[in-house]
Amino acid sequence: MTIIIRQNLTISDFANYAEELQIAAGITVTIRAGATLNLNGNKLTNYGTLILEGNENLLATIKNTNYSTESTSGQLKANYGNIEQTRIDGFFSNGTLLITNSVIKNSSVDALEKNTISSSLFIDSDFDLGIESTTVSKTTFLRSQVSADAWNSSGGSSSFTDTNFIGTKNSIYLDPFFSGTGFTHKISITRGYIDIPQNQTIDDRIFDADDTLRVTTDINESSFTRTPYTNSTDGFKVGNILISWPTLGVTHTNTGNAAVFNDFNGDGKADLRWVKNNGEVSLWLMNGANPTATANFGPFNGWSVKDSSQDFNGDGKTDLLWSNANGAVSVWTMNGMNATSIADQGPYAGWKLVDAVGDYNGDGKADLRWVKDNGEVSLWLMNGANPLATANFGPFNGWSVKDGSRDFNGDGKTDLLWTNTNGGVSVWTMDGLNATAITDKGPYAGWQLVDAAGDYNGDGKADLRWVKDSGEVSLWLMNGTVPTATANFGPFNGWSVKDGSQDFNGDGKTDLLWTNTNGGVSVWTMDGLNATSIADHGPHAGWKLVDAAGDYNGDGKADLRWVKDSGEVSLWLMNGTNPIATANFGPFNGWSVKDGSQDLNGDGKTDLLWSNANGEASVWTMDGLNATSIADHGPYAGWKLDDLQPATATVSLVGIQDSGSY
Repeated sequence: MTIIIRQNLTISDFANYAEELQIAAGITVTIRAGATLNLNGNKLTNYGTLILEGNENLLATIKNTNYSTESTSGQLKANYGNIEQTRIDGFFSNGTLLITNSVIKNSSVDALEKNTISSSLFIDSDFDLGIESTTVSKTTFLRSQVSADAWNSSGGSSSFTDTNFIGTKNSIYLDPFFSGTGFTHKISITRGYIDIPQNQTIDDRIFDADDTLRVTTDINESSFTRTPYTNSTDGFKVGNILISWPTLGVTHTNTGNAAVFNDFNGDGKADLRWVKNNGEVSLWLMNGANPTATANFGPFNGWSVKDSSQDFNGDGKTDLLWSNANGAVSVWTMNGMNATSIADQGPYAGWKLVDAVGDYNGDGKADLRWVKDNGEVSLWLMNGANPLATANFGPFNGWSVKDGSRDFNGDGKTDLLWTNTNGGVSVWTMDGLNATAITDKGPYAGWQLVDAAGDYNGDGKADLRWVKDSGEVSLWLMNGTVPTATANFGPFNGWSVKDGSQDFNGDGKTDLLWTNTNGGVSVWTMDGLNATSIADHGPHAGWKLVDAAGDYNGDGKADLRWVKDSGEVSLWLMNGTNPIATANFGPFNGWSVKDGSQDLNGDGKTDLLWSNANGEASVWTMDGLNATSIADHGPYAGWKLDDLQPATATVSLVGIQDSGSY
């Protein structure tokens, strides 16, 4: 017998329902694409087969269910399934679990007798391996816990391949149910990205004789801190959920191969950097609104810390890059408040360090780019405080490298974008110090290349945006050095696209934010070269849109921040082109919000950092439109809070979206 659910059903749809719904042996229940089975927290015992059968556009959903199988014949199969607020439990490890192309959200899974999971996404969920063996591939665990609890000594062996652990809570946790039972569960992780905040380490017993965790990555053995995935560039799709790496896009906490913000101890929480008028530098390790530790450095005559956030040794911790007025550079690799290595470079006659935002060989370590006064460019591939290889390019008459970090072919390596004074552009895809392809474009009369920060079709490859002197905008979807498609928009009188890369609907594709000279704003959600929705807002008297860099409720969708000429601040939580909620703050005399997006308590939500003209700072940790904690610091005579820095080169989860539900 087969039962097919084609529409949404809740527990009230079942007549004479008691406390438990059973699927008898030999019975198959199939939930079709777009349908939802909601048991309102009641129990579903499966002796037969439950199938979630969705498709690429519509998921099949089970929610609010206490699922159990007490028979080895009970099977749960999900392909393009959506499992929400559900507990899955195999009583004494019975049953089969087969999940592909699916989402598990706010749920807990106790591994059954046979478990295979692939191309799926766990969000805020627990996954207990029990005593059984589990195979996981091409899956991401976002803010989720993987544990191996057991009540006897039989143990198990589980493998995770091409799997990411991002923003997790105790990512890998081994805990025998009874102490001293000699429980063994071997976990093998091959390729992937493991992000374990410093204050949420792997269980202390992980290296005991009875507990084994073996990590084999392309980077190094037994590395548990921000090991970047490097072996694949195409990613995979779960319905409308796109997971790809490496790419540009929405970044959850500290998930990149360079620090997302100043994070000196790698705990996923933004830290503060202060500078005194004599050049002294103070670092504050933050935990929410307050520092847990501070340390001062210098002053060093003529030296200052270069503004940027970079990680030179790939340990997920922001390092310091000092520069001197004479052109010398000093690289400090940091571990919290301690410099683990220091190396001085230069000065080199005629040379100036430009940036450390690129990663040209994709090893997860920030590299240096120097420019000589004649236009010659030098790239240094860094390994900690010292270069492991260098190469010079040019000079080429009238050409210079455009600032910024972009990846045009999606291989996780920063590429070079050259521009000419005549308006011409040259795109170089890089593999370390070698240009694998070069293509020149233009010049085009009246046109200027503005940026390459966007990814309008979500393929993990940076796209180009041009602007004509008339205000017309042209988008180029790039695949390496050449465009695959282009489209022009406008001109629209008085309107221009605001610089930056933002995603308002969480689909992993850069959207356009237009502003008008009269203060009006127009939000366009983009799917490649097509605007899927457009909404105009304002003008609002006295108000000006400042940025769309924040995500205050952590839903993966960029939010708007407005400032009034009185100093009042307004936050708009966005869901596509329109706000779902707004709130105003202030004005507070002399106070303003510092530009930038920072997360000071590691909850994945942008916090507000206020500063005062007298040097005082106020830290607000935010949960949507509510400040969960506020702490004022200073003023400190002669000290000024430095800007927090945005992401440089990142390997990121670009989008979590399914019909706007994530």
